[in-house]
Amino acid sequence: MGGSQSLAPRIDHASKTHVLSLQDLKLQKIPQDVAKLSQTLRTLSVANNQLRELPAFLAAFSSLKTITLDANMLGTLPEFFAQYTRLESLSASQNMLTRVPQCLAAVHSLKSLVLSHNQIAEFPSALKALKKLALLDLSDNRIREVPEDCADFSVQELNLNRNQIPAIPSSLSRNQTLKVLRLDENCIERGGIPSEVLADSQIHLLSLEANPLPSGEFQQIDGYAQYEARFTLARKKQG
Repeated sequence: MGGSQSLAPRIDHASKTHVLSLQDLKLQKIPQDVAKLSQTLRTLSVANNQLRELPAFLAAFSSLKTITLDANMLGTLPEFFAQYTRLESLSASQNMLTRVPQCLAAVHSLKSLVLSHNQIAEFPSALKALKKLALLDLSDNRIREVPEDCADFSVQELNLNRNQIPAIPSSLSRNQTLKVLRLDENCIERGGIPSEVLADSQIHLLSLEANPLPSGEFQQIDGYAQYEARFTLARKKQG
């Protein structure tokens, strides 16, 4: 991209629409000219660039509702994200995050958080503070354990596909909001699926494809009949 002058039409358009897309521009930094949108911008996408950090001037963008940072080189997110009191959707997949930034636990407006395809090794228990969070996508990371306090999460869908998880915690049987749990391509065997999760949880879709679970054994676990009833009812409601 040929500098800030060539970005001027995008920035001018964004001043009217409150949506700025700077995708696929090979940017190594977000231009300073973007700062003039701080009071009005609602949606920002800088996906598929070469960003290693985000500029400090983004701290003033208090009206942001959607941020897309996919396919960059970010190793962390700035602490000022905690100030985004209106942020509802954040996607930072395909970056270099080794942990979920602590600042996100303060973004109580978040409804959707996608951090797939990173290098995250620890399940982010601090996010249980986010009572509006409906979707948490941590697929394609390096997580080895789902902690017992996941029972306190408010998410409706949790995607943990392609991690290194050997078992589902029994405490999920007490979670009253989780409906969809995706655990494809992990390390789960029959002993890693507690019967009380099948019998007593609210989960109506438990996806376990490509785990070391012999064919047919899932259906033999105590509680499967109750799970199957929830699964069937959910499919009928979806038409």
